[in-house]
Amino acid sequence: FFFFLFSMSATLPYDTLEIDDSDVYPDEKPYRFQRLKDTLQRPICKALLILIIVILLLLVSIGTSIGIGYSIGKAVNQVEPCQCDCSYSVSSVEAETETETEEAGFYSIDDFDTAPFPDLPNPFDPLQIEPIDDKPWPANITYHPLRTAKHSPEFVFRYIDDYDIDRNDITQRGLLESNEYQIRLDNDRFIDKMQGVQELQEIIGQFLGPHISYIEEPVESYWYELQYEKHGCSGDYSELRVRNYITGKHAGTASSSVNRDVKSKEELVATMMYPNADFLDDFEMKMEQDIHPCRNKLNRKVKLKKMEYGTEFTCESLKYYYPTVFYDTTLFQDNPLELHSNKTWWNFAQEGYLFANTTKFKSSFNIAYDPGEEAFIEGSKPNHSSEWSIRIYSYNDGLGAWDEYVLAVMGEFYRFVLDNYGSHQEDPDACP
Repeated sequence: FFFFLFSMSATLPYDTLEIDDSDVYPDEKPYRFQRLKDTLQRPICKALLILIIVILLLLVSIGTSIGIGYSIGKAVNQVEPCQCDCSYSVSSVEAETETETEEAGFYSIDDFDTAPFPDLPNPFDPLQIEPIDDKPWPANITYHPLRTAKHSPEFVFRYIDDYDIDRNDITQRGLLESNEYQIRLDNDRFIDKMQGVQELQEIIGQFLGPHISYIEEPVESYWYELQYEKHGCSGDYSELRVRNYITGKHAGTASSSVNRDVKSKEELVATMMYPNADFLDDFEMKMEQDIHPCRNKLNRKVKLKKMEYGTEFTCESLKYYYPTVFYDTTLFQDNPLELHSNKTWWNFAQEGYLFANTTKFKSSFNIAYDPGEEAFIEGSKPNHSSEWSIRIYSYNDGLGAWDEYVLAVMGEFYRFVLDNYGSHQEDPDACP
């Protein structure tokens, strides 16, 4: 292209060029590039130059399109041909869609069996909550409020800043509060059971006699008791037992109880231990403090009464009796229920009231034997740990407040028994 323009400019006569005489010497030929420049300034050359540029752009565009098309075609030709059967029909597509829908977990109502609506597995009657007899403290008796732990007398573990049970809370409404003071008995003293009872009763009466407002005749009974190892059937409890009464006022029936030790009264309130609804008229719930010569502990206890004589527990029956303790059936198999002990007990008990009828109490001798007839034979020596205890309840048979004077006197009484009778193989003055 440039060669063509240069040739054209060379063939033109010199006299046709419009050259400024000041740019050349006399008789000097114009410079070739100057002549080329002058040529390009002509209108026809400008038009020709624009046309050539447009043609070049068009050629470049066409070449680029051809190159892209060639590349795409080459890439497509390198893919292997389809080996599947592509002759799908509408019916086959619908069938595959239904299969995919089923695999995705979608159901229709026709996928399920039908049956009549089932009856409730546990028929029940509406529960009726009876009002609590909120008995006021007697007007003619001075009430003594509790003290702090720092200022409380010996063996007093109820304090002014303890949690107060909320009787408006249905889970706390029926809880009774009690203290149980216990000592161990020397079995050699109870080969003759009644003689052993008389010896201790004389010491008890010396201190407690003046404080007794009312007392019933003593009751004698026998029962055999099964105690189970902890954590059976995945239950969270400290003690589980069942008593089958052989003689006495409950003869021919059984009772059972489960309890859990805790560190504080707040934990007692939150401990979920409730009976089966079938026992709403025959159960007792207590928040009890056990007092021993060298230790004390709190526990929450549920006791069922009027059970069938001969009752023995299984995981399934425990789920029925105590549904809030034994509820995780998936753990039953890995946590079997194991028997801890089987003993026959002789019990000698008295009930009554202390301190101007403000404090209910129960005193019990519990003498233990091996299973069988040995316990019924006079002169048989007890061969298991035996105990004596006295349980007192807060005011209003366990539903009211504690009185500091009552607790202080009971602490003095417990010290009196320890000093004058003792607790077998326990020295309260050598406690760790």
